[in-house]
Amino acid sequence: MIFHYTKGGCLVEILETAVIRCSTLGVRKREQAVWFTVREDCEPTAIPARIKEGRIYTFEFSEADRLFGMARVRVAEETAPYGWTEYKRMSGMKPRVAKELYARATRDGSRPGGWRVSFEPVHEDKWLAVEVWGGDRWRPYEESDLERYRNLAADLEPLDSQGMDFRLA
Repeated sequence: MIFHYTKGGCLVEILETAVIRCSTLGVRKREQAVWFTVREDCEPTAIPARIKEGRIYTFEFSEADRLFGMARVRVAEETAPYGWTEYKRMSGMKPRVAKELYARATRDGSRPGGWRVSFEPVHEDKWLAVEVWGGDRWRPYEESDLERYRNLAADLEPLDSQGMDFRLA
C-alpha cells in the first residue's frame, strides 16, 4: 500500500470532489502528478512549511496537525506505478530542479526512492482508506473530522494576513 498525505483543508476538497487532483503548484503541465509514498508514518515533504522573509520553516508534525490537521488516503501500489526516477524522465523535469528537490527532501528526512506518482487524478473508487492523525496514531476518518478541518482552515486566515505564506514544502 501507498499513501497520499495532505492537510485537513485539502482533505475537505478531496472528499467533496471524490478525487485527488494532480499537484499544479509551481510545475509545468508535464510535471503535474498526484504524489504518494510508501512511508507509513508521514512523508516529510507533505508537512506544511511557513515562508517568511524568504526563509522556510517546516512545522513539526504535531504542530502541523494542530494548525492544519493531517490526513492521508491509502491506495494500492498499482494506482501510482511510477517512482522518482521514472517521474523525472517521464515529466521532463529539468535536472537542476530535480537535484534541488531531491536535496531539500533528503535534508528533511524524506526518501525519494519511496515516492510514487500517478500522472492522472485518483478517483474515490481507487481509495482503500481515508485516515486522519488522532494524536498518537492514524485512525479512520469520521464525519466529525470534516467540521474540524473546515474550522482550522478558517482560523488560518488571520495568520495569512500577517504576511505568512503557508504552502507544502
